[in-house]
Amino acid sequence: MTYSIDYRKQVLFSIADGMTIREAALFYGLSTSTIHSWQQNLAPKTTRNKAPTKIPDDALIEDVKRYPDDYNYERARRLNCSQTGIFNALKRLGISQKKDLRTSKSVSDKKSVFQSRLDRFTQQGYPIVYMDESGFEAETIRSHGYAPIGTPCIDSYNWQAKKRTNVIGALYEKMLFALDYVEQNINSTIFYDWCKHTLIPSLKTKCVIVMDNARFHKSKRIQKLLNRHGHRILWLPPYSPDLNPIEKKWAQAKLLRQGWMENNLPKLFYDMGCIDFIKI
Repeated sequence: MTYSIDYRKQVLFSIADGMTIREAALFYGLSTSTIHSWQQNLAPKTTRNKAPTKIPDDALIEDVKRYPDDYNYERARRLNCSQTGIFNALKRLGISQKKDLRTSKSVSDKKSVFQSRLDRFTQQGYPIVYMDESGFEAETIRSHGYAPIGTPCIDSYNWQAKKRTNVIGALYEKMLFALDYVEQNINSTIFYDWCKHTLIPSLKTKCVIVMDNARFHKSKRIQKLLNRHGHRILWLPPYSPDLNPIEKKWAQAKLLRQGWMENNLPKLFYDMGCIDFIKI
């Protein structure tokens, strides 16, 4: 219902004459928010000067085909209507918002090249060893707890107590081995030492070592070290953690650690059945 200007003025005059907003609301049968809005703008809202725009279905469908990821305000601008009108029309036509993020052709091609090289090494009889690093928090925390209904369950945790521990390891046929624990950021020197003193002594035969393109992995010194011992390196294509099965092992370790509430990382991996070296 739209109230006249005179009626609105009468309500505001009563307030100016000493009546509180709450009293005026009770007396005139209004809400306090209505009176507040009249104090901000006395004039009532006018109706639109033009008839509502009917969005042609065929034009909207064609617009969606040509510009599938445009925003509603962009469509509204092109079709000379409101965003709300676009939203309602799309809903009526059964067109919903979605997007399929696909791998670019260049990355897909690199994955194909990687897979063909991997297959070739496998056919030649090379054992395939995957390696990677993963960070672990210093302590596990319980994410939930019990408390009476209506009462929060509050715990405390010192987020600045200790740094993360980085674990370097290798995987052969679903078995983690050659693990090392570093309480600092991994660089080419640390990685070289791990390759020389942990990984290479754990390999009893010549292998193909699969690793990602981290900068410290690509040190010429490290490549020469591995090649000198007869090992081949196969680089993962960029943005392809799905091609490195050790990632799933790290995820499994973190899940088990949370369930077991185990802060001793060497014990955690020992209980998971990790070994020091592989027999090929």
